Amino acid sequence: MKIEEINKVEIDLSLIDCYIQDEYTFDYSKGVVGKYYRENIEENGYIKLSPELQKYFKSSEEVNNFLLSIIKVLKINNSNFIKL
Repeated sequence: MKIEEINKVEIDLSLIDCYIQDEYTFDYSKGVVGKYYRENIEENGYIKLSPELQKYFKSSEEVNNFLLSIIKVLKINNSNFIKL
């Protein structure tokens, strides 16, 4: 589910409030959806592939294997290019 879609979801707060103890109440009207989303993405090394590349790679493992093979070829052809 995209963040834009989450923003459109309407929540009946009275249903939530009946299950939460008073000391844990939270004003959901002041909450920010996706507040830490971008930071989490960047810290964990996630990248977004362009649609053209998504045609060729179906998983992170495929992307990683391809990039590692390219790095190995470059390392063999030019030992000064990259040091692992």
